[in-house]
Amino acid sequence: MDKNVETALRYLKDPSYIPFLEKLKKAAVTTLEPLRAECCPSKEPIPFGRVRELTYLPAKKGDPWGGMFECAWFRFTGKIPSEGREDLALVLDVGGEGCVYDRTGVVQGITKVLGAVDFLQILPGKQLVPLDRLAIEGDALEVWVDCGNNGFSGISTGQSRLQRADLCRVRRDVIGLYYDFLACAQLAAMKDAPAYLKGLLKQTVSRAKKLTEEDVAACRAILAPMFDGTHKAPFTVYAQGHGHLDMAWLWPIRETRRKALRTFSNVLYQSTQAPGFSYNASQPQQFEFVREQAPELFERIKEAAKTGTVEPQGGMWVEPDTNLSGGESLIRQCVYGKRYFREQFGIDVKTLWLPDVFGYTAALPQIIKKCGMDNFMTIKLSWNRDNPFPHHSFLWTGLDDSEVLVHMAPLGDYTADADPAAVRGTW
Repeated sequence: MDKNVETALRYLKDPSYIPFLEKLKKAAVTTLEPLRAECCPSKEPIPFGRVRELTYLPAKKGDPWGGMFECAWFRFTGKIPSEGREDLALVLDVGGEGCVYDRTGVVQGITKVLGAVDFLQILPGKQLVPLDRLAIEGDALEVWVDCGNNGFSGISTGQSRLQRADLCRVRRDVIGLYYDFLACAQLAAMKDAPAYLKGLLKQTVSRAKKLTEEDVAACRAILAPMFDGTHKAPFTVYAQGHGHLDMAWLWPIRETRRKALRTFSNVLYQSTQAPGFSYNASQPQQFEFVREQAPELFERIKEAAKTGTVEPQGGMWVEPDTNLSGGESLIRQCVYGKRYFREQFGIDVKTLWLPDVFGYTAALPQIIKKCGMDNFMTIKLSWNRDNPFPHHSFLWTGLDDSEVLVHMAPLGDYTADADPAAVRGTW
């Protein structure tokens, strides 16, 4: 087993679960045949409109394509069987970040592994591209991937190399069982876990022999009481999707433009897979990056905003530092930010969203209120090393006695794993 996977699963505490989860992973996604891969490396990004005029060279697993912040276009081709297409997917691991395109434009973003939680997925990182997302003519498959080597947290990880490009068959019932079992195993690892839960997990492992459809259905039936409300806790936790994307951090600004495409394309797909899914995004500049590069994707975002699937959030043009910036600059951020969301989405934003700014000017409540907002969201006060902040929700009174309602996410970060520990920590 991959040592990273073993480390990620170790907190489940019962090692007998790990082989079973690995067995489910292998059964969930099986390779039918490799795709033909070709590559065109470049120092800087090349627009999608030029992909058909580029010169590609054959590529195979392990071939390098670019160093830190270098780029490449991959072209993957293959033949699709005429039957059973609804169960097919591409598995693409380019060894870096990428945006998948078909002949109509942006499809979705893919990435390498970014953290321990990625190793807990059916496939590490974001590698799976369902075939039903792609515009395919007849049995001929052709997709392109716009790639970037962005290292890890600003540190070079060497040359990016093609890791995998396969046409695969996906068993959605096994994927469902995998996540049912993983959620229950995570719950069983908590100190106050119900005693009967370990018994259900052992029954499941015992019942899953050859993982036929009958086996999988029976296993999910064993675990079903954990998800049907029978053991519902006396509190409700609300989860909101959010992609915290720094405007300029440990990559060139041109990568922010491409990251915005990858993020929003994934969000719109996820919204079709999970009823009730809602995602908020701040910083109009990133919406504008999408509009400039992929107008059709931007129009889909606008439609999603009408249904509440995407919630424009923030009230400022970007998420700025508030201490070095002058008052006029901060007010201009609010004027331009709110105007953009009002003109493009018909939404009057009422919350200032600054999760990741280190420190806030005492003038901010006055600026927030007089710019037509009532609320403020951050998490950064919880990162204070010396005097921990005592509140999560409170009224902040400014220099002129303006008051705004402030909320800090309970886990003290702008991300949270969707697992029992996160739910309990939030509660």
